[in-house]
Amino acid sequence: MSIILYYDNACTDLGPTYVVPRELTRNEPLIPHIRPRQTYPELYKLERPVLAPAGSLFIYDLRTIQRGSAMRRIMGRRITHHIIYRRADAPWVGYASWANFGLTDKFQSLLEAATIRQREAFGIPPPGHPYWNAETVAGMATRYPAMDLKPYAERARVPAKLIDIARKRGTHVSLNSPMMRPPGVVR
Repeated sequence: MSIILYYDNACTDLGPTYVVPRELTRNEPLIPHIRPRQTYPELYKLERPVLAPAGSLFIYDLRTIQRGSAMRRIMGRRITHHIIYRRADAPWVGYASWANFGLTDKFQSLLEAATIRQREAFGIPPPGHPYWNAETVAGMATRYPAMDLKPYAERARVPAKLIDIARKRGTHVSLNSPMMRPPGVVR
């Protein structure tokens, strides 16, 4: 679960977070993780700004399609606190783990070539962990198409055909692309 705590009012001219209501995106795959306006204009037509007074919490999960927006007020500010809660048995969730670096081309190549034990060092759960199911195996196959997911799929009783389907569906967006450049957010 992700939380944004607003220390200032979240207004339309202070770079609010935009979200697409979950009831409209239940069937959207988790990949690609970046959906540019020119490729997915229908999603941008559905988005709504999160507007809230200072002291409010915006609570969402990582399946929520959301984005930041531009600061439009001269001398404006938006002070927020970003918090992640996760299950105790999911240490890979958060800002300082493989999920944070897993979007780079180099890290993708590293994970795809790594052994199961090496992936565990980055926080990826081993085969047989409750994390692995049809959805998570398919998600990894989509995001990391050259990774050997057979051990994970077999232990989770996921058909190999699902991996092939997910790999064909996948789209990889390089961090070198303009849409992946840092937005200038200061932590």
